[in-house]
Amino acid sequence: MKTAILGGTFNPVHNGHLNLMRIFLEKINPDRLILLPCCIPPHKQAENLAGTRQRLEMCCALSGVDSRITVSDYEIINGGKNYTADTLEFFKRLYPQDKLYLIVGSDMFMSLNEWRDPQRIFKNAVICATYRNHIDDIEKMRAYARNVLGLGEDSYILCESEPFEVSSTQIRDMVRAGEDISALVPKSVLDIIEKEGLYRD
Repeated sequence: MKTAILGGTFNPVHNGHLNLMRIFLEKINPDRLILLPCCIPPHKQAENLAGTRQRLEMCCALSGVDSRITVSDYEIINGGKNYTADTLEFFKRLYPQDKLYLIVGSDMFMSLNEWRDPQRIFKNAVICATYRNHIDDIEKMRAYARNVLGLGEDSYILCESEPFEVSSTQIRDMVRAGEDISALVPKSVLDIIEKEGLYRD
């Protein structure tokens, strides 16, 4: 079986995340795709962070998109900062017969050598990322995977994607300014943001 994992702060989860999931649901055709909200992001400062319950709820709101999408509260229950290398080993123990796929954004892909214990990550999962439809982008990512990460071609998957120019920071700023974000997040997520009064302060 195949298990794909997409981790993140999801503060909030938005259509860029949804687009990334759809690409790899089609490309990999996993048996399950696990959304994995973190407790405290290890790689960046958490700004205006919604509560763990609220971020879990927003992730769960995407389960209706595809029956294979599920949500894990593993890192939230663990508390504090969690590192991908450790988390992948947990899922490898949980699904010992499964092949694991770790989905990351292109910017995160290009910083994998800076993550904690990257070789433990590569040992347990195939790395999946998207690139924009420019030959320079994919060649740059392939060269980075080969020369910096030391990965063989069977250790990562790159898929072309039209850029979806949105970030969680941008969405939070728009909510704070009273602007319409309905084109940037799924309706189910928008409903939670409005119901909980998130990101207004």
